[in-house]
Amino acid sequence: MELIVLTDQEKQMLKSVARHPFDANMGKENPRLDAMTTSIKLINPKAFLTDADLPNRRFFHKPNLSIPFLSFLEEKV
Repeated sequence: MELIVLTDQEKQMLKSVARHPFDANMGKENPRLDAMTTSIKLINPKAFLTDADLPNRRFFHKPNLSIPFLSFLEEKV
């Protein structure tokens, strides 16, 4: 599997629309983040996993049974 990398500029683009941890809207939909992700996906599609990549992915927490994966580090609590 090819290494998936966002450029520094793309990371800054995401940070510019991300919410701060104590924002009252944290955990709610963020249309600005969705739009920015879509924009970055058009510029750098290789920075995003595809369904074909999932069987080779290593997750931190075990994903839902409907998601294929190679391995995970720990069970979700």
